[in-house]
Amino acid sequence: MRSSALPRPLRVLLESWLWEGLYEGFLGFCLVWRLGERALEAGIAPGALPALLAGLYLGPWLLFSPLAGQLADRLEKSRLLLRIRRAGLGVWAFSAVALVTGAPALLAIGLAGLGLQAAFCGPLRLALLSERLEREHLVSGNAFFLAASSGAVLLGAIGAWQLALEPGFRGRGWLEALVALLFCVLACRAAGRTPALPEPPPGAPLGWNPVRAAWKALRLAAGRRVLHLSMLGVAWLCFFAQVLHAQDSTLGWQLVLLVGGLACGALLCQRFSYERLEVGLVPFGSVGMSWFAFDLFLAGRAFPTPEISAPLLGAGQLMGTLAGFRILVDLFLMAAFAGFFAIPLLTAVQQHSEAAWRSSALAASLLLNAIFSCGALGFLAAVEGWAPGTAFAILAALNGLVAAYIYTLTPEFFLRLLAWLLAHGVYRLEARGLEGIPREGPMLLACNHVSFADWLVIAATVKRPVRFVMWHAYARLPLLRYLMRDARVIPIGSARQAPELVERAFHEIAEALAQGDLVCIFPEGRITSDGSLSRFRPGIERMARESGAPVLPLALRGFWGSLLSRQPGRMRRRLSRPLRSKVELVAGRPIPADEVTAERVQAEVASLLSAEA
Repeated sequence: MRSSALPRPLRVLLESWLWEGLYEGFLGFCLVWRLGERALEAGIAPGALPALLAGLYLGPWLLFSPLAGQLADRLEKSRLLLRIRRAGLGVWAFSAVALVTGAPALLAIGLAGLGLQAAFCGPLRLALLSERLEREHLVSGNAFFLAASSGAVLLGAIGAWQLALEPGFRGRGWLEALVALLFCVLACRAAGRTPALPEPPPGAPLGWNPVRAAWKALRLAAGRRVLHLSMLGVAWLCFFAQVLHAQDSTLGWQLVLLVGGLACGALLCQRFSYERLEVGLVPFGSVGMSWFAFDLFLAGRAFPTPEISAPLLGAGQLMGTLAGFRILVDLFLMAAFAGFFAIPLLTAVQQHSEAAWRSSALAASLLLNAIFSCGALGFLAAVEGWAPGTAFAILAALNGLVAAYIYTLTPEFFLRLLAWLLAHGVYRLEARGLEGIPREGPMLLACNHVSFADWLVIAATVKRPVRFVMWHAYARLPLLRYLMRDARVIPIGSARQAPELVERAFHEIAEALAQGDLVCIFPEGRITSDGSLSRFRPGIERMARESGAPVLPLALRGFWGSLLSRQPGRMRRRLSRPLRSKVELVAGRPIPADEVTAERVQAEVASLLSAEA
């Protein structure tokens, strides 16, 4: 996506993220580098150094994230962000003194101050993103947020690293402080251009006890299964990333490769999400993470120098062998799949939390991230001394177990993956006219019935969750039984054979529409056996009349003759159909509830089927 195509609020936020990332990456690395040197001179064991540095930076996240979320929920966010950025000038001033003097205590306090500022900015950034952008742009916003923030932090750190290694500038803390000041001022200026939001309503008094405030936010999140599992998924990704990052004690090529892969994966996820929250990409990402993490372990064992941890060698040494090149590819692709894993989960946390306490939920998510990052350091300490690369094999296995746990509790993730693969992998689906579906509120969708996969194709295309009304016999089929249960399908039968089931179905449809859901029906009542449109049943009239919901005609074109249709003939003929053949989902104009008749809806669908593309 070109920058000119980005919404203006996203472009403003993007500039702010870039300068903030450069500032945090540059100043953070300068403080870590100097403090690491002083700690090693003081006799601290090299193995304990990552835990010390991470503790100083993450400690403020553990203590102050709940308070940061509460403030963001109660105050206007753009002005609050500007105040925090201006307060960061004090953090810069203290860090400048620390860099010039080189005093270990001052360096430690400066690093903790940088972590404190980041803890207060974290929930604000994500909350501003979800409130400034339209719902259909939120996935893109999160993708650009992850790519821009991680890339800017990396670039800032690389600049500080090169400055530290340059013989003519080594030890000149005043120069590092001046460069950090430039980035800090530019970040303040960018924050000042963030458009103001409406003042939030007054909330409850601030809870100063961090444990109690965090517990309250986590309890609110636990009431929504997708929300709290998404928070756990994001936290697990931080554990995964921290293990990889901590394997490299310096800012080396490994980190560059990982950040580059993560940014590419995030932007590809945005491209393949088709402007909607696509949780089906989460299992896709987790499978790739486990696969390439385990292959990284195998590639490390195949490296010609097994006595050295192969993934941690220099890039030049690795490029000289096939196994080394395989390690480079594994690292990049593992990070790219992590981008597919992260973006839908981050978007789900924002979308499934209520506006009144969204910042507190985001702060709780960031708190979990910090806890899991600390846990990663404990994990590395536990496996220290084991065979080189063993951590990658364990990480791959743990990632598989975590993914299985999340998908068992939330089968929607697997269902969405299947729908996405069908619509965009098996077929090359194009959708037109779906703008008539409102962002909120009830609506009946009426579509022709061509194949067993029609409902999955519609579910993958419509940007809101859809409940489907389908023939009850499908619920007894081995695979469809589980998928229909997870999708909350409403079973229906014949009025003569199962009148009680029919009445129960109409009752469920009325309840779903009363709650503002989308309900999709196939008024023909069966899958076509000759490719033509059958007579629509009059039940759609009762549904519209009792609910008052409008009806949107839909037409599936190009599915007749596919593998899951009922076209007569040999199976081989249907299997010979090329993959990613073009199919269409076309929508007409909504019909008001008081004008709905079965004949009119059928005529509208027939018109859509016969219209030229």
